[in-house]
Amino acid sequence: MQTFLELVAKYVYEKYKENISELCVVLPSRRASFFFKNALAQAAPEPIWSPEVSSMEDFITRLAGVDVLEPINLQLELYDLMREQDPSLDFDQFITWGGTLLDDFSRIDQNLVDTNKLFDYVSEAKALERWDPAQLGKELTPAVKKYFSLWDNIEKTYHNLRNHLEERKQAYTGMAFRSVSDNIEQLAKSPTCSQYLFIGLNALTSSEENIIRTLLKHNKAEVLFDSDDFYMENGTPNRAGSFLRRYKSTWNLPDWRWQQNLLLTDEKEINVIGVANASMQGKLAGQLIQEIRSRDKHAQVAVVLPDETLLLPVLHSIPEEVPNYNVTMGLSFKGTPLYNLIDLLFDVHLTGVTQLQESGYKVYQYHHLTVTKLLSHPFIRRYELYLNEQPDKQELHGFVQRVLDQIVQDNRVLITANDLLKMGKHEPLFEVLFKSWRDCDDIIASLYQ
Repeated sequence: MQTFLELVAKYVYEKYKENISELCVVLPSRRASFFFKNALAQAAPEPIWSPEVSSMEDFITRLAGVDVLEPINLQLELYDLMREQDPSLDFDQFITWGGTLLDDFSRIDQNLVDTNKLFDYVSEAKALERWDPAQLGKELTPAVKKYFSLWDNIEKTYHNLRNHLEERKQAYTGMAFRSVSDNIEQLAKSPTCSQYLFIGLNALTSSEENIIRTLLKHNKAEVLFDSDDFYMENGTPNRAGSFLRRYKSTWNLPDWRWQQNLLLTDEKEINVIGVANASMQGKLAGQLIQEIRSRDKHAQVAVVLPDETLLLPVLHSIPEEVPNYNVTMGLSFKGTPLYNLIDLLFDVHLTGVTQLQESGYKVYQYHHLTVTKLLSHPFIRRYELYLNEQPDKQELHGFVQRVLDQIVQDNRVLITANDLLKMGKHEPLFEVLFKSWRDCDDIIASLYQ
């Protein structure tokens, strides 16, 4: 079966082969961009200069001419600006909702919302929520005043954040989309590409729709959709094609490319396989890949995971016969072994016991369970294996296991930091792991080391 991207690549090459390098091709994601380039290379019988292929977000960022900041940087910028409105704002409290607020700002701009009307509406709605007839004519309590001032502060902060970022040619994602949408008429009159091709898009935001329709009006764009008869029939209750049906009926495109009938006519084979638990899904996926590749070594296989935590089990189960594969899903930092290592390190230090000795100094004593968990971590074990391969460090061969055995042999429940360092022969890793933390500077230095 010919895929949508293969169909598009063939069409683009045949129609634009004379000036294909001057095109700007925009797809929903970087993953789609990667596979379109491969499909275009297969469609061209001779070498060609590739058009500029990018995801929608990368395309908008380039047109806006700004640097889109990472979420953490944006949250710190937002916190500083909100402190100007409310100096008593607590960072621990802010961090719980700061990211959500930035997402809301981004969605507001992507959908070209009139912010003055929106924030007025939100303020009035929140006032109604707190309205109490019994308090009529009475002065507002400090808590209620602070509650109302929060919504006023959010509106001021929205404008301050935009002005602050504009001065430095920076933006968050939605701000970049609104900027391009506001200036699209000018950009359409002096385009950077001979033609813009928008491929496989769906559920566009207001800014994206305005950008594409303006370029279409100036004959500077062509749009290629991936649609199917199953959800494109007029009057169908199927919500899957609601956006595409609206584009087809209102955009007045000269041709609607493409609408196929594959969902109901294309032959499919579906197997449902039961497994004992979630991790077994990953192992089973590896077995199925091996079986498919044994029948056809060039078979294209896509593994679609319902849960990002399954990514590592799947990667570990991919057979050696599959040397190359493309991973295009995200993995939360919480799902990585590195997060687990840092978590265990904090456990060791936060559950430590302090006792006054005769010298008058507090000596940290770590609980044997947290120490054992930390030293059994795969990354620590990997480091031990690395040292075992160094002939000039024979005194450290197996030193982690020796420390674990010593703790069990001595029946130690609590172990001081000094004892651990002695047992580990002051190996640099032990110095980093078990040296006492006095403040945040010590923690940051320890993590860097």
